[in-house]
Amino acid sequence: EKAVFAKDGSERFRFLPIRMTNNYKSDGERARSRDPQWLVGLEDYVVREYENAEYHRPMFIHGHFMFMNFHRFQKLGGRDGELDVQFINMLRHPVARIISQYQYLQSSARGSKRDKSNIFIEQDITLDMCVDAIVNSKLGKPSVKEEDIAELPCDGSFIIRSSQWRYFCGYDPECFAVDPEKGLEIAKDNLQHKFAFVGLLEELDLSYRALTSLFPQYFTIESTQDSKSEERENVNFEKYIVSASTRKHLMRWLDETGEMDFYHFAAALFWDKITCVMSKYWRTAHLREDFGVLIEK
Repeated sequence: EKAVFAKDGSERFRFLPIRMTNNYKSDGERARSRDPQWLVGLEDYVVREYENAEYHRPMFIHGHFMFMNFHRFQKLGGRDGELDVQFINMLRHPVARIISQYQYLQSSARGSKRDKSNIFIEQDITLDMCVDAIVNSKLGKPSVKEEDIAELPCDGSFIIRSSQWRYFCGYDPECFAVDPEKGLEIAKDNLQHKFAFVGLLEELDLSYRALTSLFPQYFTIESTQDSKSEERENVNFEKYIVSASTRKHLMRWLDETGEMDFYHFAAALFWDKITCVMSKYWRTAHLREDFGVLIEK
């Protein structure tokens, strides 16, 4: 493979040591806003740099952007065959992701963390307080309408806007529709047929091992301890316990937006992939040991 595209909301890949690559760092806000200039800029970069990529210095494009259709790249490059590009990503349990994001936004309000989402969360309004207010509001659930948000002590719209499956759906109109049904099906189809690997944050070690097995020219486990140290440095020490009641409400709302359905679908594919990858790994180790028995010592 000459290029790997990683669409990753949590930037978790930066904690896995990545071999020297040509890297096009995208601007998350422009990518999410579907800016045509941004899309053309990335297309131009891929077409221009693809032929120059080599095994020892491959392309690794990492940032907050949606799934992209490479048929346009083929036309731009004047090619008959498809570009050899692999898509990877990392998912997190939707409830854990919402909790983490809310507390991160609170830390941003205090100035201890940096955020560019343009979502402001009052630093003294806990997630429990926010969810209770949403439950007791007229609508009784999160909304993106300004009049619904105005009656709350917090901006509950982030629960709806913070989506993982929309990254997999892409830039089609259905991917941004309020009704998630059509977009969710597109996202599932892309995940199943167009992504080489999608890891789970809850199974980080297995995800890392799979990446080093599937893409050894990109990922290495040689500096695992260093990467874990860096990960600890990024921990939000201002986190706090969230009640079981809040978690249940979040689960119900995220089920309505399709987030839970997509996560469980992705998790099933993850375990199928891990079973395949690890069985090959274990078989190789067995053959190596079997061969070692034949060597005179």
